[in-house]
Amino acid sequence: MTVQIRGDDSVVLSRLFCWNRVNNRPIGRGETLKMKLKKHSGVMLAWTAALHTVVGIIVYWQSITDIANDGFINAVEPQLHADRAATFWFLFFGVLLFMLACLMNWLIRVKGEDVPKFVGVHLLVLSLIGVFFMPVSGFWLVIPQAVILIRR
Repeated sequence: MTVQIRGDDSVVLSRLFCWNRVNNRPIGRGETLKMKLKKHSGVMLAWTAALHTVVGIIVYWQSITDIANDGFINAVEPQLHADRAATFWFLFFGVLLFMLACLMNWLIRVKGEDVPKFVGVHLLVLSLIGVFFMPVSGFWLVIPQAVILIRR
């Protein structure tokens, strides 16, 4: 039996019945490990972003309190306070990474589409550059996630 649905109703029903519109079959049964990992790539990146932010708060706590004591506004002057600039960009990157993860999650779960391969390529390139300059870092966590997105 086929039901014709138009517009956003198909998204609601696809979520309700766990139907993957991309592969046109039910999600869950018969999925390969690669498909399951791809389906959760947005969630994995969100956890990476959360971990990144928590580590940043712990490592840069003194700089965060210095910024707060100076009233936040214009408290990060890279010429005067390199540590505060590093703190800002570290935490800001965590927020941007979380925003990308939310977008990926929406694309996968609501729209029922795969994340484009170029997102994985960009994440891989950024991570490899990061690993090159900072081998002892969290960039290693993103490399397997990027590879999962690149593989079809």
